[in-house]
Amino acid sequence: MNLAAALNGMLLFSDDQNLVVSLYAWHGCVHMGKLLRCVYNIPEGQALYTPQMRRDGYAHIQRDWERDEAQGNPWVRYGASLTRPMERGRKKQEFDFEVHENWIPKDSPYWEA
Repeated sequence: MNLAAALNGMLLFSDDQNLVVSLYAWHGCVHMGKLLRCVYNIPEGQALYTPQMRRDGYAHIQRDWERDEAQGNPWVRYGASLTRPMERGRKKQEFDFEVHENWIPKDSPYWEA
């Protein structure tokens, strides 16, 4: 099964539009999700996220969703709102990591879902 077929029925647009919407949502969700982890990968192994790195990364994805929303595209912001349930689900499955979310602004779409 390809991605377009998997999205059929989940989204109400044409196949091409479903792909575009899913990629924008993925962009918001994945970038937000990375900022919640303890570490990130580097060539030598792993390094700890700093509070400044989290703030900078959040400011970047926020600029993306604000710019896109102003142009009529709500999907990056929507993707960021999917991050919390996704990370909670991952934690319950096979991954053993802590979600760091106490730094996220209270008005963030992260808290909406």
